[in-house]
Amino acid sequence: MSVFLALVFQVLFVFFAMVINIGLLVHDKINLQNSVDLGAFYAAQKQAEILNEIAHLNYQIRQDYKLLAWRYWVLGTLGRDAQTNNPPPVRVVTNRPDAPRIYTTTGPTGTTQEEVPVACLATPYWWEFAILSPNRPPNENYCWHPYTWTSPAIPVPSVPMTPATVGANIFAQIFAQQSQANYTMSCNEASPLSWAFVAAILTDYKYSVAYKKKAIQKLRENLVSADPLDRDGRSIRDGAIATIEKNLTESNVSSFDPASVQLLNGLSRGGCEGGSTPGENTLPEILTAPGLYFALLTGNGTTCSFSTRFQTEFQSVQGGAAAVVRWDPSGVMRQLVSNEPQASSEYHSTLGFEKNPWCMAYVGLKASTSPRKPFAPFGRSVNLEARAFAQPFGGRVGPWYSKRWTRLALMSDPVAPPTASVQVNGGPAPLNPAPNQDLRTDPLTSPRLIPGSGGAYVYSSYSIPNFSRFPGDRLGLRSQLAQQSARSYFTNTAANSPASAGQFGDNRVRLNWFYGYSLINTAADTLAYDPVAAASGTLPPPLLQFRQHEASAIAPDLFDITYYSIDPAADKNYVEVARLNPARYGIAGAPMGDLGSRQDVQLLREYNISSQIQSVNSGGVNPGVLTAAYWFVRKWDHLLTGWAPHRATNFNFPTDRFGKCLSPAIPDAMIPGRCSAGGRTGYSVRLIAREHLNGVWNVGGEGAQPGTLLNPPGDDSQF
Repeated sequence: MSVFLALVFQVLFVFFAMVINIGLLVHDKINLQNSVDLGAFYAAQKQAEILNEIAHLNYQIRQDYKLLAWRYWVLGTLGRDAQTNNPPPVRVVTNRPDAPRIYTTTGPTGTTQEEVPVACLATPYWWEFAILSPNRPPNENYCWHPYTWTSPAIPVPSVPMTPATVGANIFAQIFAQQSQANYTMSCNEASPLSWAFVAAILTDYKYSVAYKKKAIQKLRENLVSADPLDRDGRSIRDGAIATIEKNLTESNVSSFDPASVQLLNGLSRGGCEGGSTPGENTLPEILTAPGLYFALLTGNGTTCSFSTRFQTEFQSVQGGAAAVVRWDPSGVMRQLVSNEPQASSEYHSTLGFEKNPWCMAYVGLKASTSPRKPFAPFGRSVNLEARAFAQPFGGRVGPWYSKRWTRLALMSDPVAPPTASVQVNGGPAPLNPAPNQDLRTDPLTSPRLIPGSGGAYVYSSYSIPNFSRFPGDRLGLRSQLAQQSARSYFTNTAANSPASAGQFGDNRVRLNWFYGYSLINTAADTLAYDPVAAASGTLPPPLLQFRQHEASAIAPDLFDITYYSIDPAADKNYVEVARLNPARYGIAGAPMGDLGSRQDVQLLREYNISSQIQSVNSGGVNPGVLTAAYWFVRKWDHLLTGWAPHRATNFNFPTDRFGKCLSPAIPDAMIPGRCSAGGRTGYSVRLIAREHLNGVWNVGGEGAQPGTLLNPPGDDSQF
């Protein structure tokens, strides 16, 4: 019996040891899998951070474009408001009899003909024009005339010089000659002013988007690398390894080899990493070429004629290129408006970047350990291996140019531009849009340029920058309501102030407010600003009020919150971080915040998207218009349109948190959306199965065929 018991005990002990070893092994396997899950979650979170920053930078490009369009449509056309001293609140745009330069549009109510907006500064709203001649009537305005108008000649009387009338007649003749000279001078000098305005706002736009484009390209390069980097340039793989190691059991750590960890970056596969620059196939740019008109006023000694030209035709002004040197002494504006540079140039006009849906952002992580168990001290150890996949989701980089993206295409499907225009006296003949213009997500922007497509680009009235204020908008800034939203400032104050009120005592708009590009490396701001006034101590109230109008004009609208992930606290989450790490983007100069912030003015450094929304509500928009202008976003938490946690298996967008913040975060917390309980903005992260990525996807938009991703992870033999 004793021998039998001894034998049974040994068998029981073997079973006991086996159970212990298997239990410890299962525990280590679970621990390894959990640790790899956390590592993959960490890596995908770093991807999400990059995508969130790219998305916000992309939205800033959208705002730069909106600012260009608003300045052109609202400021540039102020002189078209009226022919009397009591102007209506907005330029009349439809069926105007004195506007022969028209293009046609067809809508649900039929075909209409609309005036092409032309920037003209020969109006008393502009200080530089108001001081051209002190003897000119204060309300003189050439801009409301027809675009093919020629004034009647100002006669110079020829009267007999009798001894009785010689004094009066000489005075009348001199006065007529002086009036004729003043008239001709102001007519000729108005054209360089008008050209300088369109050149300045276009140069401001190109300088401002150049910084954001370079920042996006740097982040994009980090995103698609086989060894991806986070937004500060640190290895994501190293961070994932540290995450795994911190969560392993003691037995797993003792056999863990960091060099054996493999990280699969989905965006480095399937050609998604390629293009003329790294990652261009994943995030291609939407190049464009805005075309701006300016009023060409020509005086010939006795008359003044009115026609129009594109920004490229500054040689047409009286005196040629030499006449614009006063407003462009460095030649920078002439260079940037003469033509679009190479497609690779950061100064090429752009609508932003679009995300290829067939290049899915995800990470895969694989790690192994070989823990040795207490009852198996000899022989080969058991090799444990774990894989995990995680994916950023729920955010939006920005809208595609087209509503459809074919699987193998490197950009959203091309949309044919409108019929090429014919140059007629510097302007376009009537145009009709191409039949497939409705395929554009925003059908109001200037057309997309496709590098290498051949043929010279022809400016037309469709090149004029415009934008949708809400999905389905067909008017944009052609809407009288949109133009009227800030017109009260100009019609009530600007034209009614004396031009002799002193250097900064005049409420008129000033051309030198729009030369922000000259200080952009230090100020990082292109909203209206006057460095001369700032040097005198404080900015004049008219300028501060005007900056509020500009900030309101580009503040988030319904179209923006539908197609972009917008961070109301970007100054904390991105700008301050970039300020502490100047090499983050590899760009010289101060980091650019949201429009309205200035890095050289302490009080404006933290101006952000929330501040823009506040400007809308506090006087930046005409209160009489605001109640009818439903496209404006009135609360910052309405930007929280990303996915928010709801249930473990629910990845929809919960209505109880969508666009709401139940508990705002503390001011210094670096939380996207600055909300600690409620909705979110931007990308979140989830763990996913390999089979999910290897499946069939329907992500190409309207009319696109389903298909597999360009960058699936494959099976275990591939990773």
